[in-house]
Amino acid sequence: MRIHILIAVACASICPAAQADSPLPPPKRHAVLSPDGRTQAISDPKAGTSVVRLQDKKLLWRVPGFYWWLFVANDGKHLVTAYIGMNLIPTDSRDDLVLFTFWREGQRIEEITLKEFIPQRTILRRTISHLYWGSIEGIDARGRLKVERADKRIFYFDVTSGKDTR
Repeated sequence: MRIHILIAVACASICPAAQADSPLPPPKRHAVLSPDGRTQAISDPKAGTSVVRLQDKKLLWRVPGFYWWLFVANDGKHLVTAYIGMNLIPTDSRDDLVLFTFWREGQRIEEITLKEFIPQRTILRRTISHLYWGSIEGIDARGRLKVERADKRIFYFDVTSGKDTR
């Protein structure tokens, strides 16, 4: 029995697109911390998304909408949100589908679309019912958003501008 669990865990960790075809759970309130643990982003399907300084529980700012994937920078001024379907998009997705959005104190500063990040559709990987575009790994020690595309190519984006840092 234990070996079956180990095999399932190993498969899940190396096959993210295969396991990701399961429907997402219903939206529910959840929170993430900045890399330094001083700032929290909270996404709630009823209240939207807010950024809070943990030291004094002060609400810093808000953005509309609920997001499963959200990444808050150490400065508390910058947030990245991602497509509600996370790393899977519909097979008929349009080129202008926004994969991830950069925010500064509640103002949208940059959006990265499917066409911008996936210049050729052959990069996308087909799953059972969707297309796998890649995965957002988080904000690194240098304050950059690390994103791995479906073809395993790694990209870094400046969280303060949303620009690719290559």
